Amino acid sequence: MSKIKISLVFIYLVSACVPQEDCMTIRDKRSSNGMYYFLNRSGDDLVNENVTVKQVSVPVEEYNRFSIGDLYCID
Repeated sequence: MSKIKISLVFIYLVSACVPQEDCMTIRDKRSSNGMYYFLNRSGDDLVNENVTVKQVSVPVEEYNRFSIGDLYCID
């Protein structure tokens, strides 16, 4: 019975350590035409064609609540 408990705890810990796919660190914030965006790249990375830029459109309330450097996860 205790081996089962240990196995379950191990599985839980391993799954908790896997990064979520729908999360990103906000590196830049942009707004245009009433739309608000978080980006995972900034500066020179935005013009580097070899780097994929993740862009998320968010409501103004979330845009104001989060800062550059924060982790943002899509529900």
